[in-house]
Amino acid sequence: MKTFIFSIFFILPFAAIAQRTFKFSLISTETGKPLAKKWVTILKNKDQWVNFVRSDSLGIVTFSTNNYDSTATYQVEIVNRWENSVQAGMFDITGIKNSQPVVKLTPVDYSMPYACGTRMYFGYQPKEPYSINELPLSIQLKVKTYLSARVGDDFYKKLVLNGGQVIDIERLYAVNPSARSWKSVPPIYSLCFMVWDSLKRSSPYSFVLNLNQKGTLLGIVELPDIKHNASKAKIMTMDEAKKIATANNFYDKYTKVNSCYYRKSDCIVWVFEQLEPGEGTRNLTKLLINAHTGAIVDKITSKIEVMY
Repeated sequence: MKTFIFSIFFILPFAAIAQRTFKFSLISTETGKPLAKKWVTILKNKDQWVNFVRSDSLGIVTFSTNNYDSTATYQVEIVNRWENSVQAGMFDITGIKNSQPVVKLTPVDYSMPYACGTRMYFGYQPKEPYSINELPLSIQLKVKTYLSARVGDDFYKKLVLNGGQVIDIERLYAVNPSARSWKSVPPIYSLCFMVWDSLKRSSPYSFVLNLNQKGTLLGIVELPDIKHNASKAKIMTMDEAKKIATANNFYDKYTKVNSCYYRKSDCIVWVFEQLEPGEGTRNLTKLLINAHTGAIVDKITSKIEVMY
């Protein structure tokens, strides 16, 4: 027992030394006032994830790191999403080693919705493009070609880039050498687009466009052929779809809802999921509603294992 207690006292001081805590402040460029409840990502050398935290009521961000490197640079990245309502950007905070830096952010009228998930890479944080104009011109042109060929020039104007990932493959290999042994190279450009309703400030559907280093399309464009079928340009809202699901006795507070591209019918569908309660082998039933017409496309039941 004495040896065990001694070991604890021996290890704890080193753990305390290894972890360091830093602070910086967020203020508005317009008013000079603190910006509270803003979510930010802390990065090291611009592409290594450190922490994800939120500013307090005084606009102060406090974060800890177990591998602080005094020779590295540190940044804070903030995107126009969740409760942020600020112009996206990456800001240097390397001065945290000596002081409490002040980061000035420009407020915007509203925040964009959370659209697509991102892929995690151990030790490496891909760059998130804040707008399509940040991409190389050749990639911009190819993206427009792929999308407008699918939906036409008019509907293309409704598509807005809302995040994504751009990978520096050599940097990924340097930070995570094991990535070289992966069976395939991940998409260099993984771009999240959403169908944006600028009046309602909402999006009924979003999708990911994957490209390689040269801008070659990987996979398909997950959009209906609106260019040759204009009726598919109309996409109903989630609330409209919920009314249809309710009329079909397939909606309650436990029902999960999302939209996706249904290749079988070349349409966007609203997917309503209901899981049979309990543990073990349970039924998962999905009701698919055509987002253009409101028609029931399919009803699918599958078995899944549920454990609590």
